[in-house]
Amino acid sequence: MSEKKYVEVTVNVPEGIMQFLNDIMPSTNYDSVQEYLEDAIISKVEADIDGDMFNPTVKAVAERHNLKEEFDIKDS
Repeated sequence: MSEKKYVEVTVNVPEGIMQFLNDIMPSTNYDSVQEYLEDAIISKVEADIDGDMFNPTVKAVAERHNLKEEFDIKDS
């Protein structure tokens, strides 16, 4: 299997949201705000795929774009 590639991006998030996320981190299962935001982005993309008008399946997109691990797709 090929090595997973990542792209670093910069996002603008309102300061209040960052304060809120920092406040709630101790009561979550995340080790950092970065980990939380990465998971939030992956979850949102997965939801968008499910609702896409061209009706792709999450599994098909995950296989095509090497995202099976991120979307928790198991090999059948």
